[in-house]
Amino acid sequence: MVADKVIATNRKAYHDYEVLETYEAGIVLRGTTFTFRSYDVQRDNVQRRWSLIFSIASTITPVLLGITLGAIASGTIRLQNGVIISGFFSSWLAPFPFAVGFFALSLFAFLAAVYLTLETPDYELQEDFRLRALIAGITVGILALTVFLLAGTGAPTVRAGISRSWWALGLHLFTGVFALGAFYSLWTRKYRLARVCAAAQVTLILLGWALAQFPHLVEPDIAIASAAAPRSTLQLLLGALAAGALLLFPSYYYLFRVFKSETAVAETRVETNGTGNSESLSCRYRV
Repeated sequence: MVADKVIATNRKAYHDYEVLETYEAGIVLRGTTFTFRSYDVQRDNVQRRWSLIFSIASTITPVLLGITLGAIASGTIRLQNGVIISGFFSSWLAPFPFAVGFFALSLFAFLAAVYLTLETPDYELQEDFRLRALIAGITVGILALTVFLLAGTGAPTVRAGISRSWWALGLHLFTGVFALGAFYSLWTRKYRLARVCAAAQVTLILLGWALAQFPHLVEPDIAIASAAAPRSTLQLLLGALAAGALLLFPSYYYLFRVFKSETAVAETRVETNGTGNSESLSCRYRV
């Protein structure tokens, strides 16, 4: 038996993924906080605590996701013989990655507000989501322009792709049409149409970014093809995904059938002790 021998140690590997790990922590915090908020004691102070943690996690997660995308598109993360030779902090803390981070946050907020307009029968709450969606949509436009301008020096390859490629004009036209459609639908309170337009707008933004960065995974030294797993592994993965889909999609359908059915009726009664704090909660559902 041959003992393992350490040939080299990459000290950067211990900290190069701090941003991604923080992003993953945000995802985990969102899930666990949602669970605790649903099943913990229903006192106001307890619910405010979990809601605060949920809000913080919901903010840092899209910001760090955008920072990651901005950093790998900037061209400042350089590799030589499989080893990172560029500085760590400069790639993540530049203005362009941060602009992409806040742009991602605005997209998340816009989609969430648009989709939530149809998730409540309360008119005042629906109007609040509508106002938030309009404000978030304006913020998306401002930050999109900011990202485009900063890309001139922060990510020149992406800037060239979204401004000078043969598909760029058509992509921008369709994105603008759907953006205007989303605003019109929100303004006229046609929320189902607003959902479709908002989803199409964000999809086209992501598609344009992917096309501009193609064929690189990390600009400019790692291409998608060079980073891919062996062909046999990809074939096995594809088969596993196909088999999993046979179980996953029926499960999704069942969940939406149960929780999103338009025929579901919920009756809720809340009793208070005179101070505004809920003491008992009873629900009856008919599906």
